Amino acid sequence: MRYKPWGEVRYSWTNDTLNANPAYALTKYTFTGQYSHMDDPSTPASEGFGLMHYGARMYDPALGRFTSADTIVPGGVQGYDRYAYVNNSPVNYVDPSGHEPKYGCYQSSGNTCLNSNGTELKEGNGKGKEPKQKEDGDDELIFACGFDAGVNCDNTAGYDGLPLTPYYQLGTPSIYGVDGYGRDKLAMAIAIYNLIKSNPGKYTLVGHSAGATALIIAVSLLQRDGLDSQIKNLVLLDPAMDTGYKIDEYGNIDIANSINPAGDPNGIPLFLGDSTVFPDGPDYIDGSIRFPTTVDHLQLANNPDIFNLIVSDPRWSR
Repeated sequence: MRYKPWGEVRYSWTNDTLNANPAYALTKYTFTGQYSHMDDPSTPASEGFGLMHYGARMYDPALGRFTSADTIVPGGVQGYDRYAYVNNSPVNYVDPSGHEPKYGCYQSSGNTCLNSNGTELKEGNGKGKEPKQKEDGDDELIFACGFDAGVNCDNTAGYDGLPLTPYYQLGTPSIYGVDGYGRDKLAMAIAIYNLIKSNPGKYTLVGHSAGATALIIAVSLLQRDGLDSQIKNLVLLDPAMDTGYKIDEYGNIDIANSINPAGDPNGIPLFLGDSTVFPDGPDYIDGSIRFPTTVDHLQLANNPDIFNLIVSDPRWSR
C-alpha cells in the first residue's frame, strides 16, 4: 500500500494470480505500523469506521488530527493544539503512543534512514531523538498554502509533490492551509499573527498564492504592534495581490508595499517569487527582492531554482 502524508491510502493492490477475493488479506497494521479500523480499499465491503489506533488515542487520517485531546500537554508551539498529529509535520515524525511525537524514517536506502529531503538521518540530526521543543527566541518556520492545497498543505495535484517541498530543507514547519479556515485569508492571517505574538522567536515565513497573501496581512499586523523584528525572512511565492481585499480595522493588503519599501537591509527581507504567466500578471512589491519566472503558478511553489536563488541571496538572513 502507498499512503498520503497524513495516512490516507494513495493506492493499494492485490495479487490476482492467487485466484482469491481478495487475493490476500491486507494487514491491519497499516500507516506507521498502527492498528487500522479503516476500510480495506481492495474490497467493496465496508469493514471499518475510519480511524486508526495510536495507543492513547484514535487518529483520523482524513482530518490529519487526533479525535481527542492529548491528556499530556505537549511542549513547544504545536503543544497549544492538543489535537495536532506529530507537530503537524507527518513527513518527519511518528507518534506510536498517541502522546509523544518522535522522529521517523521518511524513506530508506538499504539500511540508511533518509529524512524528507533525501539526506541521511544521523544521530546528530535527529535519528532516535525527541523532536526539538521551541523555546522563546528559537528560530521557527511557518508554511502558508493557498486554495485547494489542502487543510494540511498535502494536496499534491499539480505540485509534483507536497506543496513547498524544497522549503522543508529549512526545518520542520508549522503548517497553515487556507482551506482549513473556510478559504478566509484574514482568519488564517490572524491565527499566524496570534501564534507569533504569543511565542517570541525568529520566524521564517513561506507562503504561496493565497497563503502568501495571508502572510502579508499577518506581517502588517505584527508591524502595527512593533513585533516585526521577529520576522527573519518573508518568502512570498506568487501572492494573490488583490489589494482591495478589506481586512476591517487593519486596512488593505496594499500595506505590502509598506513592509520594507526601501529594501532596508535592517528591515524585513522580503523575497518575491513571481510567475509572470499567472493570470494576474507580474507582481511587484516595493523593496522586495524579486525573482521572476515563467514556470506555472502551482509549480512555482516547488521550483528548486527559485528556492536556491532565494536561500543563496546574501540578504536571506539578518
